[in-house]
Formats: sequence, C-alpha cells, structure tokens
Amino acid sequence: MISLPRSPVLRLVLFIAILLALIVLTVNRLPKENANWERLRQGYRQYQPSDSDGRLQQQPSSNKESSIGRGATRKPATPFKVPEGLHLTHDIAIPQIVPEWTEEDTYMLTTAMGSAFKESMLKHQYVRHEVPSSAAELDFHTLSRAERQFKSLWNYVRPIYESLQGNDRQKERALFQLAKTRPEIDYMLRLEQQLFPFLHYGRRTSFSLLQSFRGRGIIYCAGNGQFEFVATSIQAVRRRLKSKLPIQVFHMGERDLSKERQEYLRAMADGIELVDVTQIFDNAVMELGGWSIKPYAILASRFEEVMFIDADAYFLQ
Repeated sequence: MISLPRSPVLRLVLFIAILLALIVLTVNRLPKENANWERLRQGYRQYQPSDSDGRLQQQPSSNKESSIGRGATRKPATPFKVPEGLHLTHDIAIPQIVPEWTEEDTYMLTTAMGSAFKESMLKHQYVRHEVPSSAAELDFHTLSRAERQFKSLWNYVRPIYESLQGNDRQKERALFQLAKTRPEIDYMLRLEQQLFPFLHYGRRTSFSLLQSFRGRGIIYCAGNGQFEFVATSIQAVRRRLKSKLPIQVFHMGERDLSKERQEYLRAMADGIELVDVTQIFDNAVMELGGWSIKPYAILASRFEEVMFIDADAYFLQ
C-alpha cells in the first residue's frame, strides 16, 4: 500500500513529477507512432520524406514479393519498377512491393486516430456504376490506398486462414470469430467486402475461392452471337491440336447462350463444361454485359493455370 504525503504542497510536487514522467514517456513514443500512423494513412506507399520541400521519395524495394492471386508467392524475373517521380503526379495502387503488415500497424488500428481512419476507409464507395460527371469524382487516391492496405492485410491473414481446421466453410466461420478480437482481421474482411462485393456470393471470403483452383485448363466466353465461332475453335483445339485440357465455356444464363446451344457444345467432346458466371459471382453488383464478362470468367474458372481464348480466335498450323 502506498501512502501519500499529508502536506498539500508535497502532494502537488508528486503529482507534477508523475505528470512530467508521463509526458516524457509519451514524447518518446511519438516518433515511432507518428511514423506508423503515416505509414497506415498513406496506405503503404513505400515512400519516405527526404526533400526540403516535403515531397516524398520512393524507398528501395526489398527482395521479397507477395501477391494476391493464384499459386505460390514468387519473385518475378524482371520486377516492375515505377518510373522515378511518377508517384508525385499519379496514384499507383501497387507501386512495387507492398510492405508486410506488422504488429505496429495493428496497434495503430486500436488508437483513436487509427479507428477513425479505418471507419473512413470503410465508408468510401469503391464500387459505382454511374459515369462520373467530372475527373474530380474519380478518387483514385483513396481507391489505390485501400488496395495497398488490402493486399498487405490479405497476405497477413492468409496463413492464419490456412492454419484453421476444417473445410472452407468451417474455416470462414472460425476466421470471423477471430475477427471479433483481432482488429486487423476485422479490417481486412470488411475492406474486402467494400472493394470486391461481387466475390461474396455463396462465400464469405476470397480465401475459399483461392482454395478451389486446381490444375490447368482452357476457357472461352460465348453468347448466342459467338456460338459458331466458339464451336469452330473448340473443334480445332480437340481435333487438330489434339489438346485434352479441360474446357470451360462461360456465359450469362440461357438468355445469353440458349440451352440447346449449351447442350451442343457440351456434347462436342469430353471435358467440356458450360458455366453461368452469374451463379458464381453476384451480377447485381457486377452488372456484366458483352465483353466485360471476360476478366470475371478467368477469376471464376476452376483452374489454377488458365489459358483464355477469344471465341473468334483461330489456330493456324
């Protein structure tokens, strides 16, 4: 038990001494916390202040490369480098290599500033379909910052997800339970929902989609207008090139590619699958039409390694 001095003067002196000690401790923490806050606020731009005019310069990249996508993490043979000075005039989502998420970053999310920043990022409307009336409405700065943060968080959370027990549904439930006490996991899950809402159609995270990719295959996109082209191309792949790779033909339902034409393509040869992309991703969010189905078909395919062939592409021998 600590006894306080009875004299009011001594109590005041003791109070001032404790207050000064707290101020010193806080000031000592400020440089590191300010650096972490700036890192979080900038969304891992990988830049550091150097010039007297306050401009930002790029830091040299490390030898590590992490990427969201299919397959294992690998170092590219010729890593892309952003031209010097370009970051001063353009908002680049992934300038080179996004730094790893750290415990200091997680700590910043628990502070008042970090919490307010997180909520402001989550309130932003990243997915919009209307045509902007001016360039000022195209907020690439906030979008690119969110993508950098998401990539760093995704790389951080992925090993946690893979270490959980059970099937994908059980892992997703367990991950959402962890998110209740892990602010960085909660932020990653909510940011993914804001950036890529079309993914959450029968699944709760992108991790389960990643786990579904297997093997190699060929994919096409075709509607009624491309039916003759895709049928000819499949014949060339199977009969002339003798390829036995599985084939997926993506469409947007029977109004896009009739049931009779789907059955015809399916019966052409073994290993041909017809896939309605709107049954995999939420088209109420995507609002696909025409050629815009193509990148989503690549993402929706069950193959880890994909060869995309345009329906009207012909092979010459």
